[in-house]
Parts: sequence; structure tokens; C-alpha cells
Amino acid sequence: MTRPAFIALEQARGIASRWAEGGGPEQAQRELTALFEAWQPTDSEDKAAYAAQQALEALQRAYNDWLQRGENCEELLHQLQWILDPAHSGVMPDARRSAGAADSVGRP
Repeated sequence: MTRPAFIALEQARGIASRWAEGGGPEQAQRELTALFEAWQPTDSEDKAAYAAQQALEALQRAYNDWLQRGENCEELLHQLQWILDPAHSGVMPDARRSAGAADSVGRP
């Protein structure tokens, strides 16, 4: 799927994964800033796109809050991982979504 919310969500998952695997918070900050500068919320017409958009908005709020407070990097990483978890975001990673349930929401 090429919908912007899904693309941005997959990019956010990649950023969080690289950060968790040892990429520093500085790199994650640059990538997240670029992601949120490029991504624009749109009106979503189906449940999966709406869920992806809601997850991105939650990510953006957590990130902006962290930027303002300048607190614990690990706390932000945990928040990002929690929001990006399909059980919480309601959106499966791209590979699982394209394997059969393109518009299903939150069902692994």
C-alpha cells in the first residue's frame, strides 16, 4: 500500500528499531524530525488508515513533548515502541498486512 500514513508508520517503526538496536538518539531525532516534517495528516476513509493516522499523531505528540522537556531518551524510545506495537496502534507492520489482510486493523 502506498498510503502516506502507512508509509510514515513503517518509517517510524524502522527508526525505533534502529534506535533500539544501538543507533543513537541523535540519529533517531534527525530521522523523526524529517519524518514529521514530511508527513501531513489526511482524512482517512477506512479503519486501517484511520488507525495508522492516530498512531502517527500519538507518536508526534510523544516526540514533541520529549523535545520540549528534553528528558530521558529511553523513556521516549519505550513510548514509541509501545505506540508502534500493533496491539496498541491497531496497525500491522507492512509485511504482515500485505500477506493477506490489507485493511484489517489490529489483528496479528
